[in-house]
Amino acid sequence: MLAKAWDALQMRDEELKKYKQDLEVSINEVLKDAPQIKDTIQAIREKGYDVFLMVEATIGFNKCEEGSPEKSAGPGSNLNLSSHDEKFLRQLKISPK
Repeated sequence: MLAKAWDALQMRDEELKKYKQDLEVSINEVLKDAPQIKDTIQAIREKGYDVFLMVEATIGFNKCEEGSPEKSAGPGSNLNLSSHDEKFLRQLKISPK
């Protein structure tokens, strides 16, 4: 029984690794093909510089409990924000209310 649970965890881990890789490839493709980025890189190269663009993304996954679908926070929905959350949003010039 423990072996089955271990196998299930390994399968889930592999599945999440695949999702992460898919996201990384998608992000890279979007950035690579973004006209604004291409234009800016070209302008820098025209000034005689070589450009290296490295973007780091933190990707996390949280499993939703079965039977309780994830609700999106749309207009009019209330979020439970801590004072730290509100401070962070204000630093980004986002109104938490």
